Amino acid sequence: MAVTKSWERSILFASAEPSGRLRRRSEFAWLLGASLLVASGLVLVCVAKTQRLADAPDQELLNLNTVTSPEQIVPFLFAFPDSGERRSIAGKTAWRSTLER
Repeated sequence: MAVTKSWERSILFASAEPSGRLRRRSEFAWLLGASLLVASGLVLVCVAKTQRLADAPDQELLNLNTVTSPEQIVPFLFAFPDSGERRSIAGKTAWRSTLER
């Protein structure tokens, strides 16, 4: 069985080239838009995380690297209503912070 060629290779590539370029431009635009969306989301998260730290006085912050006893941590564990649980967690936290030094 004979195979015939009904078009030329140069015509085939010439007709496919503009749509390929157009597709790449479209993909680039979507990639750029998605990148800008992710970057703006990261900026908003960073601003939200650091906003309170700038306004807080030094008395409200606790540097765990400087903790020497669990009693220093207990006032900051107000999320736990039981005082026994607070002391237990403070002891575990102080113990871990001394191990990591």
